[in-house]
Amino acid sequence: MRRRRDIPADPVKSTSETVAALGELLRDTLPSADSAQIVTATEALESFAFYLVPGEHLSREPATLVAGTLACDFYTLHGEDALGAEEPAAPPGATKETEWELFLPVPAGAPFEAADLEAAHPHFRAGPAPESAGAAAVREAISLADLVDPQALRLAGGE
Repeated sequence: MRRRRDIPADPVKSTSETVAALGELLRDTLPSADSAQIVTATEALESFAFYLVPGEHLSREPATLVAGTLACDFYTLHGEDALGAEEPAAPPGATKETEWELFLPVPAGAPFEAADLEAAHPHFRAGPAPESAGAAAVREAISLADLVDPQALRLAGGE
């Protein structure tokens, strides 16, 4: 399922505080994942965030977490939009997931390239997440459920 979370940025938070808020959302969303990897990802993200957050790039192109059936777009809010915004809650749907990817935009003119971003952390992917992100596992589960014949199960169970 595709979800969206808006993170208040400037003038409410500095870039470092905005990155820390995203890191906290990742930890809360992925409690079964290796927390050390989330910490190192948050630390690695900070160098890119000093371009993405103040330039308001994440207000137009999200950072997208993909974990199992969850795809969550994280946008930043700036200016007056940020002033009245509440801190977002962690999106549900990935509490048991240990594998995850964070898709990050590489805007035109950025002082880094896609290869730089992907080399910074093994969970980083450059560019937008596929439209089907998070939905494939749901479709697969539905397809498997379609293969089960309830009547055959009842007969096999002796009913």
